[in-house]
Amino acid sequence: MTLPNFLIIGSAKCGTTSLYSYLHQHPQVFMSTPKEPTFFGNEGPEFLYNGPYDEHRAYHSKTITDLKTYTALFENAKDAKAVGEASIFYLYLPKAPEQIKKYVPNAKMFAVLRNPADRAYSAYLHTVRQGREPRPFDEALRLEPERIRQKWNPLWHFKAMGFYYEQVKRYFDMFGRDQVRVYLYEDLQKNPLQLIKEVFEILEVDSSFVPDMKKRFKESYVPTLPALERFLNKTKYKTTQSEAYLPGPIAWRMKYVRKFIDRTAELNRKQPPRIPSAIRITLQDEFRDDVFRLGDLLGTDLAHWCNPVPAQVATVAQ
Repeated sequence: MTLPNFLIIGSAKCGTTSLYSYLHQHPQVFMSTPKEPTFFGNEGPEFLYNGPYDEHRAYHSKTITDLKTYTALFENAKDAKAVGEASIFYLYLPKAPEQIKKYVPNAKMFAVLRNPADRAYSAYLHTVRQGREPRPFDEALRLEPERIRQKWNPLWHFKAMGFYYEQVKRYFDMFGRDQVRVYLYEDLQKNPLQLIKEVFEILEVDSSFVPDMKKRFKESYVPTLPALERFLNKTKYKTTQSEAYLPGPIAWRMKYVRKFIDRTAELNRKQPPRIPSAIRITLQDEFRDDVFRLGDLLGTDLAHWCNPVPAQVATVAQ
């Protein structure tokens, strides 16, 4: 039975897709497909999240809740020196560290953290671009506590997920600092090669390997017509799910249907506005104490996360 010996544990909207891609390219590294099985923290009877269209999104449809299915993801790891996966909610889910300790106690873990105000807005834009969030950002923040009580998908926890101190401390307390490495999103943006080389060294794979870093992942956008975006997302999901049950010639043609959906979706997209300055300042005030506690925990100056400088979120990799 093969289980991962390293995990990317989050946080959501902080560059995990880029990190996953860079690791996936390394010939000595095996990464799971799907990228985010989110087994740890979700083991047990399957359940549904209650947010709009949560049942159709990747978090539910690709979440693995039993050990047998989870281990099957790594059957083809063969002679890979490093075997891993990247589930963006592990850092946030309270039960995840305990279950990691149970199954892969020696796994090396990596987290990337982003200015929590900007992270919250990026997560909000993610739901907007899916056509699921019709409300303005300030109203979505006001509704967040009730949504959490109603068990909406963690992606909807725009503000709550940004209180990193307790999340990181939980992992440090259980695994120690040598086993859990925490990086900053801005370092991944400014010098991704330096960061990934350090990760390669920690994983004890060839650190001279240089992955292709040209592609940018999950750039932010908003749909011009949200109803059309919802329809396209739902249709693409259904074509993907039905492909396994269709005769070969028909299943093969599904890829052309998805390409048509993707092209149509591109025409329905536009650049999002920046986060409203007043909301960003309010969020920074709410996060301030947690940011400074986190800085002390990491031994890193994070005061710049509290600067009132508007951030450009429209063209950064997620």
